[in-house]
Amino acid sequence: PTLMAAVGKPDVKSQLLTGLSVGGRTFKNHLDGYNQLDMLTKPDGKSQRHEFFYFAETSMNAVRVDQWKIHTAIKDKWMEAAKEIPGGLVIDIKVDPYERSP
Repeated sequence: PTLMAAVGKPDVKSQLLTGLSVGGRTFKNHLDGYNQLDMLTKPDGKSQRHEFFYFAETSMNAVRVDQWKIHTAIKDKWMEAAKEIPGGLVIDIKVDPYERSP
């Protein structure tokens, strides 16, 4: 969506949901992604993404939504397996930006 917005099609994501004709063909599908053009081009631009998924190799070890992050496993050393955290560990990263909470 960001590149399409940069070339003048900021609504390509919604157009594709209903069907977008390009070069004599119609494409209809869900486009996963965010238009981040404002974040890249404006001094006060904000990210459209509010969620982040953290992986260590093939396993998802944490999810962040806005300022809240929950760890389901923590990997301290590169060559060791991640240590699972039963019930998860919730961190407010605005209060604890270095994630030093127990």
